[in-house]
Amino acid sequence: MSFAGKFHNKPYLEQFQRMKRWYNILNKIRVSNANENQTDKQVDIIYAFFINCFHLKDWLIHSKAIEQKKVNDFIENNKEMMICRDLCNGCKHLSLTNPSVAKDVKCNCGFHGVFLHREFDPFQEVLK
Repeated sequence: MSFAGKFHNKPYLEQFQRMKRWYNILNKIRVSNANENQTDKQVDIIYAFFINCFHLKDWLIHSKAIEQKKVNDFIENNKEMMICRDLCNGCKHLSLTNPSVAKDVKCNCGFHGVFLHREFDPFQEVLK
């Protein structure tokens, strides 16, 4: 069976599986001690995960699995999804003409998008 035919009845599952694959890649860098030369690659992986995660909403809506209002309400009432949305939009667009950040939420966006910060954890288990 072809990849496209695999999710014929539930096309949103294609994006869900993609999101899970990006999550697995993201999880691997979470516990890595990569040198500074790999920082850009790690940031790209982080952004790719959030873009794929947030765009699952479009797949759900266009697959008619869930009503658009329910998806939008879920995002607007879920702080984590609002952060996901802001990371996704912040890294995709140089300048947002119609920002979706709530007026009472301050977004740490710079000229080139959202800034990411990684804390040092001396007790973190590192994969070798």
